[in-house]
Amino acid sequence: MPFPKGAAVLNTYSPKRAEHTHLMKNGASSLGYLLAAALTLITTGSALAAPRAACGVLPLAEVRGITGTAVQIFQPGSSLPTTRAGSTFSTCTYVVMDAAGHPARGRGAKFTLTWAPSTKLDQTDQFYQKRHIEAVGVKGDVLALAWVGDASNGNAGDWAASQKLLALVLQKL
Repeated sequence: MPFPKGAAVLNTYSPKRAEHTHLMKNGASSLGYLLAAALTLITTGSALAAPRAACGVLPLAEVRGITGTAVQIFQPGSSLPTTRAGSTFSTCTYVVMDAAGHPARGRGAKFTLTWAPSTKLDQTDQFYQKRHIEAVGVKGDVLALAWVGDASNGNAGDWAASQKLLALVLQKL
């Protein structure tokens, strides 16, 4: 609508006000996205854990306390996470070493971490529960398998010690 001739018109546009209004709108939408993400995390229980090297999860002293032997990490660099068929794995193996630095007979330990979609973790959990060789547990989006025993005696391990190792691993995740 045109203004009458001679009427005073107040110009309300200013670049600073326009910039401030733009920032307010963006800030409000960003805050909305942040709140939505926080609510999603609260309702799902946790965010996805990032895969990490299994050998960095537990201090060596804690593993030695469970095995009762002076174990060493076998091939420390081999515990880097590896992805295959949509799942990511990382395993840390602890063995007794001889004077030459080779694996020797004796009580050792091993645990594996697996990151995968929940349906895959559920299937894997059920498989290992039935197999009953390793202690198995799930925390968030990570499945953990733990075994303590003497590999030279076959698959039979120390079930109670395997459960202790599993509890420590799950606590540190």
